[in-house]
Amino acid sequence: MRQYSTNVGQELQKALYPVVTTKRTSLGEICGEAALYVNPDDICEIKTAIKRVETDVNLKEYLRANGYEQSKKYSWSNAAKSFLSYIEYQS
Repeated sequence: MRQYSTNVGQELQKALYPVVTTKRTSLGEICGEAALYVNPDDICEIKTAIKRVETDVNLKEYLRANGYEQSKKYSWSNAAKSFLSYIEYQS
């Protein structure tokens, strides 16, 4: 089974692709409610989820729109702001 890193999930969401993933990795946190989650050990569940995204226009649009918004939370700019906030708080 092919495995993707967190960055790929974020990049897919930024590019408006719907994401099917698992909560066993950090993608559960990164993708939030903007992904369709499956058991990575259940091939039938993965197949069903992919077919669902392909055929359910409302689901596809929901994942695309919310995925894009979710991806904005994890920009380098936001990471820098959070880090600076933390540094200032510690001072």
